[in-house]
Amino acid sequence: MKKYVRYLLVLLMCGSLTGVKAQKSFQVDGINYYLDGSEARVSDNRDYSGSKIIIPNSVLYVGKNYPVTSIADSAFYGNWRLKEITIPNSVTTIGSRAFDGCSDLTEVTIPNSVTTIGDWAFYNCYGLTTVTIGNSVTTIGDGAFYSCTSLTEISIPNSVTKIGTGAFRDCSGLKTVTIGSSVTNIGSNAFYSCTSLTEVSIPNSVTNIGSSAFYSCTSLTEVSIPNSVTNIGNGAFASCSGLTEVTIPNSVTNIGNGAFASCSGLTEVTIPNSVTNIGNGAFASCSGLTEVTIPNSVTNIGEDVFGGCSGLKTVTIPNSVTNIGSSAFYSCTSLTEISIPNSVTSIGSGAFEDCSGLKTVTIGNSVTTIGDGTFNGCTSLKTVIWNARNVQDTFLSETWIPKPPFPDSDRLTDFVFGEEVEHIPAYLCYDFTSLKKLVIGNSVTNIGEKAFYGCNGLTTVTIPNSVTTIGERAFGSCKGLTMVIWNARNVQDFQYNSRPFSGCDQLTDFVFGEEVEHIPDYLCYQLASLKNLVIPNSVTNIGNGAFASCSGLTEVTIP
Repeated sequence: MKKYVRYLLVLLMCGSLTGVKAQKSFQVDGINYYLDGSEARVSDNRDYSGSKIIIPNSVLYVGKNYPVTSIADSAFYGNWRLKEITIPNSVTTIGSRAFDGCSDLTEVTIPNSVTTIGDWAFYNCYGLTTVTIGNSVTTIGDGAFYSCTSLTEISIPNSVTKIGTGAFRDCSGLKTVTIGSSVTNIGSNAFYSCTSLTEVSIPNSVTNIGSSAFYSCTSLTEVSIPNSVTNIGNGAFASCSGLTEVTIPNSVTNIGNGAFASCSGLTEVTIPNSVTNIGNGAFASCSGLTEVTIPNSVTNIGEDVFGGCSGLKTVTIPNSVTNIGSSAFYSCTSLTEISIPNSVTSIGSGAFEDCSGLKTVTIGNSVTTIGDGTFNGCTSLKTVIWNARNVQDTFLSETWIPKPPFPDSDRLTDFVFGEEVEHIPAYLCYDFTSLKKLVIGNSVTNIGEKAFYGCNGLTTVTIPNSVTTIGERAFGSCKGLTMVIWNARNVQDFQYNSRPFSGCDQLTDFVFGEEVEHIPDYLCYQLASLKNLVIPNSVTNIGNGAFASCSGLTEVTIP
């Protein structure tokens, strides 16, 4: 048994030695190679002292010719002396980082025999001005020509199917790119920060434009995206500040996060009906954008999609949209009017924050949730048409600080509730000192706590006959209120410390409509300024303390 084990060990050692022998390193004309079976590969030549290398088709070793088929990984890594290289037609592969850091290399012709250019193959070849890529290359690896800052033009042959991640990233001198007709994927960061790029032709074969593919290509003025593309990745054209025109075809279904962010020169964009998703920040800070039409295929407007589009004047939101994300239209200062369709159920925090030019807002009837500060900083807002039937009472923070959706609307004068509205949320119009016109529809059954507290500009309020519940101090401290027309037939009774008109010191006239049957407990308690009181024949019950301490009353007729 021991002999058998010893025999196996000897065989394994022999096999190992054979492997080493098969990859024997040698040198010919100053160039280092190693054997890989029946082929020779250019090996580690980092210390090659010459400025010019001509790699032969084959090399003679121990009386036998071996074809040179590959330039190994890191073969000339960091060799700053190298200025010229000739790659023969026998080579099929250029390995990863093969010429990484060859900063004085000026020209490379990749022959038709090569099928693969490895990752980072020519990374940091700052002096490279001309590259010819052969017709057999199928893959340009990740970072293959990253930071080749002197490269001005590149033609990618029809054989190439994939342009790797960051393949031409930071090629700041690159002006023209021709992409072959077989490329299906333009990798992430492929042309990232190619700041001199003025022209790029994307063929019909491309289906995906990767994340940040053309990020910060500031000289790019026009892009035509072919009908084959279905996905525009995150930040694909972000910070292309010179871009003035983009054509998005009907094949695109997804516009990624920040896809066109900070394209400040873009003035108009048409989003096709094929698009179902517009990613977060897709058009953020496109300050030159003036008009946008969102197609019926979109159901969600993501966060910050049009945030900072200060030139945006017109936006059409279709009935397909159900959610408007946080900060979606943040700081769209030129927007004057917005209509939120009936399909929308949720409006995110700060969705229209700092839209300082916004004058009119229409809220659709399906909205149930409105985030914090949705219209914060809308200092020009004058009119709100509120059709939302049942918005949640969420306008009060955990520290009991009111946070209405229109906190800075100092010019808001008109608030109109639609005929379908059933509930007016608590704190909705809290401290709207400029509010003068208030229309409460006949469908309203409940007015929330302090809904109109401190609305000092209100002079007259009409409570419709549908109302059955009014929250604590709903109209409290409305200092300018002089008249209330009360048509509510049967409102629930109040406590003396939660009466709806507490602190309305100028209220002189209180008129009850012809259908009113019950006057609630403490309704007008301590309204010392009340002078004129009209109680109709329909009233059958006057509640406890309903008019207690109304010291200004001189005459009362009880029907």
